[in-house]
Amino acid sequence: MGFYGISSSAMEIIRNNRALLHKRSIFKRASSKFDDKPLDFGGNGLLTNNGADPILLRKIREKTLREHGRQRRKFVIFLMLALPIIIYFGYKAFHNFSFGFPPLTTKESKSHDFSKKYLFYINDGDAWLRKWHYHNAIFQYRKALELYPGNYEARYRIAIAYSYQCQYAYEGCEDGKKLVEELKREFPKRSELSEVEKVFTHWGTP
Repeated sequence: MGFYGISSSAMEIIRNNRALLHKRSIFKRASSKFDDKPLDFGGNGLLTNNGADPILLRKIREKTLREHGRQRRKFVIFLMLALPIIIYFGYKAFHNFSFGFPPLTTKESKSHDFSKKYLFYINDGDAWLRKWHYHNAIFQYRKALELYPGNYEARYRIAIAYSYQCQYAYEGCEDGKKLVEELKREFPKRSELSEVEKVFTHWGTP
């Protein structure tokens, strides 16, 4: 092959290479404004860019804060409206709730003219019972019963004291049950005795 042939071959190779380079430029990816700005995953886990517009970021932050403020105000208003309603219904539901204990008072204590000594023993027994001192309460009720043997009020209170003792000290269940059975035989129309009896049925020996 002569000089001319070598030159022709070289020129042909150069033309082919140029053609290939031109074709590759067609598939060049589109440029992006982030090309020269490295992305950063900050501590908050969000995709950030150092070249972000600070004015835009401030507006986004202010909008977010305003939205949070509106949500807090809505919650406070809701709480102010709902809380009184909750308190009212809670009071209506529980202000007379005896937590499983029958009431102490009966009609007899208001319809009879008892002596001051008797009333002292009854009131003192009630005070001991509110302090959960069952034995002291029963002792005082029995002192009142000595003044008026067979008195329903004093015997009923003794049964109440036994019901407290049965529930919380696991004592006096049998004695209280027997006393209630006696009272029900003597006073069958006393509905409060059925409530006391439920205590002994549930906590004591059925």
